[in-house]
Formats: sequence, structure tokens, C-alpha cells
Amino acid sequence: MTETARMYGGSLYDLAAEEGLETRILGELDEAVALFKASPEYLHLLSTPSIPKKERCGLLDEALRGQVHLYVLNFLKILCEKGTLRELPGCARAFRVKYNQAHGILEATATSAIPMTAEQTERLHEKAYLNAYTYYKTGKYKSAIVAFKNALKQYPESKRREEIMYLIVKSGSKLADNSVQDKQADRYLSTLDSYYSFVAEFPESHYLKELDRLAQNAKDFLDRNNKEKQ
Repeated sequence: MTETARMYGGSLYDLAAEEGLETRILGELDEAVALFKASPEYLHLLSTPSIPKKERCGLLDEALRGQVHLYVLNFLKILCEKGTLRELPGCARAFRVKYNQAHGILEATATSAIPMTAEQTERLHEKAYLNAYTYYKTGKYKSAIVAFKNALKQYPESKRREEIMYLIVKSGSKLADNSVQDKQADRYLSTLDSYYSFVAEFPESHYLKELDRLAQNAKDFLDRNNKEKQ
């Protein structure tokens, strides 16, 4: 991680934390990193100095406006204007480090001189799950969401994948239910995002009946909220 990435990622975290948006921004940063990793030609285009900055930022606007929070979009535009979009993974890492520090989340990375056995890998899967589940059971839903997502990122083939994705939706719903009113809309939107991801991956899950109810609750809130603003 470069000093530039540390500075920019840390500054974005501070801004997001002030608004209570750090969980959402963290997820959207990871998605942006994945987008550029999957489309290196797009990253190259946005990093081409011969293309005017205004045009490059316009490309970001066309692709991402309405898809990510304005903080994330503007952050990407700043990196684009400064020619430092390739620092995005480091910025996202710096953001995650500050998030984890603020929420008491410990990251464990296993290193070994020889390949781990299936049993050892399974124990690490279980440890990551239990760490996240502890946050969930103690009502620390923001920390639980991040820890569950970290567990999936580290161990995407975990046998608990369905359960973890289910608990991400439940944690998001509980977080939104217990939030102050001005933060609820964003948090219910995040809950719906997690719900749709779950349904896409596990359309026949026995958890669906419960999650359908939570999703409907989120939709009802957002409908009421939109009507009140009209």
C-alpha cells in the first residue's frame, strides 16, 4: 500500500464514517476494484492521458451514476483526474484497515511453508465464521456484516456460504431497524442488495421465506419514505 493510497483511502473512510456510510462505501469500493480487475481495458482507457479528464470522468458518470453512492463516484473521479486510478485497490485496502480498527475486527491471514490440509482449512473457515457470528449475536450488526463478507472473501467455497449470506441479510435488516431515521433508507437499500444476491445464488433456499419477509419490510419502508418526501 502506497502513502498515496493510505492517504486517500483513509480520508474517504473519515468522510463515510461521519455519515454512517462506512459499511456501504466499503462494499462499493470492493465492487469497483473487482470491476477494474475484470476489465483492465476499461481501466487503461480511464488512465489514458491523451483523453481529456472531462471525458474520462464522463465515462465514469455514464457507467456508475445511480449504481454507487455519490461519495464513491466522486472519489473515483478524483483518482481519475489525478491519474491515480491504479491506486484504487490500495485505497480500498486502507479504507478496510481503518474500518476494521474502528470496529474491533481482527484480520487473520494464514501462512504456511507447506499446503494446509483440508481439515486445517476447514478450521480456518470455521474460525472466520465464528468471529463474525459473535458480532451478530452480540448485536454489533455493522461489524458482523463486514466480518461475514470478509469470511466469504477469504473462503468463497466455505460450506457455510449459504448461511453466511443469509446472516448478512439478517444483520443488514436488524441494523436498519435499529438505526436513526436519516440512516435507515441507505441501510434498507443495502439489505435489499444483499437479499437479491442471496436469491440469485440460492433460489431454492429454505431461508427464503424469512428473507422474503425482511425484504418486503425494507421495500415498505422505502416506499413510505419516498411518499413522505414527495
